[in-house]
Amino acid sequence: MVGSVELSKKNKNKKQSFLEGAAVLLMATALVKVLGAFFKIPLNWFMEDLAIGYFSTAYNLYLPIYAVALAGMPVAVCRMVSSFVAKERYTDARQVLKVARIMFLVIGIVGTLSVMLAAKPYLNYIGKNQGAFAAILVLAPCLFFCCVMSTYRGYYEGLCNMTPTAISQVIEALGKVVVGLSLVWVVRRLGYGPEYQAAAAMFGIMLGTACGAAYLRIRIWRSGDGFTKEQLILCGPPQESRKATFKALVIFAVPVIIGSLVNQAGGLVDTMTIQRRLTDLVQQNPAYFQENFSEMWAYLSQETTSLEELKAAIPTYFYGSYNGFAFSIYNLVPTITSVLGVSALPIITACYTAGKKEETKTTLEAVFRITSLAAMPAGFGIAALSGGVLHLLYSNKPIMADIATPTLTVLGFAVVFSALSMPMTNLLQAVGKERVPVINMFIGTVIKIALNYWLVGKYSVNITGGAISTLVCYAFICVADYICLVHYTGIRPNFMAAFIKPLFAAALCGIAAWAGNGLLIRVLPQSLSTVFSIGIGAVVYLIAVFLLKIITKNDVFMLPKGEKIAKVLEKFHFIG
Repeated sequence: MVGSVELSKKNKNKKQSFLEGAAVLLMATALVKVLGAFFKIPLNWFMEDLAIGYFSTAYNLYLPIYAVALAGMPVAVCRMVSSFVAKERYTDARQVLKVARIMFLVIGIVGTLSVMLAAKPYLNYIGKNQGAFAAILVLAPCLFFCCVMSTYRGYYEGLCNMTPTAISQVIEALGKVVVGLSLVWVVRRLGYGPEYQAAAAMFGIMLGTACGAAYLRIRIWRSGDGFTKEQLILCGPPQESRKATFKALVIFAVPVIIGSLVNQAGGLVDTMTIQRRLTDLVQQNPAYFQENFSEMWAYLSQETTSLEELKAAIPTYFYGSYNGFAFSIYNLVPTITSVLGVSALPIITACYTAGKKEETKTTLEAVFRITSLAAMPAGFGIAALSGGVLHLLYSNKPIMADIATPTLTVLGFAVVFSALSMPMTNLLQAVGKERVPVINMFIGTVIKIALNYWLVGKYSVNITGGAISTLVCYAFICVADYICLVHYTGIRPNFMAAFIKPLFAAALCGIAAWAGNGLLIRVLPQSLSTVFSIGIGAVVYLIAVFLLKIITKNDVFMLPKGEKIAKVLEKFHFIG
């Protein structure tokens, strides 16, 4: 018994294949994103414009520390558990859970206090605007609950069981939608200002996280982990002491955690440097914004009582447009493709450790190919229809949608590199090169900081500079990670099948969507033109994918009931 984990007499571990696990996580992620849209889009309707800026500011202080709890730590636990299970050292795998649970609880408490203490200095630095302070305080306890989730998510993922992670994600999102939106609506109806509206939205996020943690704790208490008594007796007591397990966990976790911090620090860097540079621009020449963004100027003039208050509100308004609108859409695709890396990590770890080079290559190629199939058309489509998508989703805030349009166009191309880099990080971790993506991400972040400072400080570029720096940053990270992965593993994936064919199909998708929108907008309202153009791009893309036979038989076999699906696709010559 591990704490309250019951021994299973009959149940055996049922490992999911790479695509089965990815499918489970993908369905959960898709549902979470739908729920997220039901949260974010109405949230932008319910809240005042300045509240959106406060919400984004608070959330981007929290994200880097959240990344430690929910991105870095589960990876460390997952890799150690999968390695022990591959060697049939089940008691050692359980000991990882014991040690990680204590370790992560401590980190959760420290992280929560760190966010609370950092709130005032952080807000003072970015412009002396304290409107986001209450939202930060409400959000801080999420870190404690995230650490609880990290322990159990990483453990189950190491057992190649992605279902508990998926269910906890959905529970977390449901709590956010139901509680967050309800509270924001009530708070605004009662007449409270933007700072209270942002805090109410954050309370929904915090409560959803607490519910997700509670589910995982109850699940492992009631259902266990699938190890039988016979398995545990045969492998004997743990071969490593708790001290040795703790040391091994720390050695692997530290670079993974640093990598997660560097990866997520982009949001914090954006918040600090973009708002700081926009503040400088507004203070130096407010007339530029009055002349070039007259609608925004007129709107904020009605919402503020003095010129100084107006000038202080402009950077928040711009950042709310960039982060709340454009970046939210951009983040959808990398979040979805990241599940491919999570699902592949324990399988790659087992194959690579056992020296199964051919199986490792097959899985690597599948990860690259499927990521490209998802990321490239999405990125090209976002770039082609950026204005239409923003006005479709945020029709009640046309001024902010107009400001966000050029940034989303650039971020559409950044989607491709960002989405590809996410699973590459997991693949490098799986083969024991967890420090490599840290270095690449650090260099990419330095590039991003420098470009943010330079480009956002130009009047002609302003907020779009944040999008350009994101594109350059992730282009570098993606290329560097791929080169390192090939170098260290000695495995060279089929570049044509994994990247070039999906790129060609995605280019056709983007061109078809752009051309279709250009024709349809002459005879249809913008919203309908955008919807039909998305459909046109999707149809052209699917035809191109099947004609080019990008999907392979091995890909289909890894799906549930894959053999039956493969027979149907082979009949029509749709797979290679």
